[in-house]
Amino acid sequence: MKQSDLPDADHFARYVSGGCIVPDEDGDPQLTPGAFRIRPGEEGLSGAWFECGGAHDAARVECIVAEWKSQDPPFAIRKSGRIALACAGKVKAVSAVHSKKVKVRHEPAVGYLTYAQIRGLLEEDHAIVEAIARDAVVRLLRCLEPPTS
Repeated sequence: MKQSDLPDADHFARYVSGGCIVPDEDGDPQLTPGAFRIRPGEEGLSGAWFECGGAHDAARVECIVAEWKSQDPPFAIRKSGRIALACAGKVKAVSAVHSKKVKVRHEPAVGYLTYAQIRGLLEEDHAIVEAIARDAVVRLLRCLEPPTS
């Protein structure tokens, strides 16, 4: 299957557990730095290309969550979790500020057509992943109750 870079205006979707979401001073949800951390042995941040999942937000959420649940072993989707949408162009810009070049790639596989990764980050790039969570994420969507738009 053909791999490609995500267009700068498109979105990298990453599942974020409820424990990585805290209210800010106004009560609005914000992500903790752990939302985009790189685990030992990982080659990048896994997620999905949001726009690949359908024509509108509800279809995209449904498609991505179905793919996550169909993995072996199944990806645990919890009611408190959210899909964090990070603008691909902002991810690259935030990383460049920290003198790091990253790629936001669509890397589809059989049974996982929306699969995407942020490549070029290392486990020790704490400041960059914190900046991505803070500055590149544009929306948080519910996983189990898709939006109606």
